[in-house]
Amino acid sequence: MRCLHSRLPLIFVITILLLAGSLAFSGCQQNITLPYAPISLSPPPVELSLEKLYNDYMVDAEEAEARYSGERFLFKGLVVDDVESYFLNSRAFDVSIMVDNVKFKPRYEHDLDNIFPGFVVDVTGVPQSLLLDRILIVTDCLVFVVKGNGYQPPMAY
Repeated sequence: MRCLHSRLPLIFVITILLLAGSLAFSGCQQNITLPYAPISLSPPPVELSLEKLYNDYMVDAEEAEARYSGERFLFKGLVVDDVESYFLNSRAFDVSIMVDNVKFKPRYEHDLDNIFPGFVVDVTGVPQSLLLDRILIVTDCLVFVVKGNGYQPPMAY
């Protein structure tokens, strides 16, 4: 009986090591191959002229909202008139960029930190509504700098 009590901790340690080893090495023997699942990308946004969008809203705002609401569009080659960002004004009330009478509100506010008036940008966004019957609001915008103050555009976006 005395020999059994002195070997009990050794037996316990060996049992734990065997269980841990069997759990650790049992995962390597399962060869489960998952089927290939292609990534579904949404189609690129339709390119739309900013002038056409704004004129459609000026002619008939309700009809234009019915046609454009909820759809994402690409606006290319826009020259920024005004920027309201935290980088330029730490107390910015409405983070946005203005191009003519269209206000683009970014999805990510920090996207506008490196944009200044005169920059040429491409914007994707969703037309929302008219403000004060003359300013068109485009929300959920992603802004891509094309040209401005020595900025080198990315190879692709």
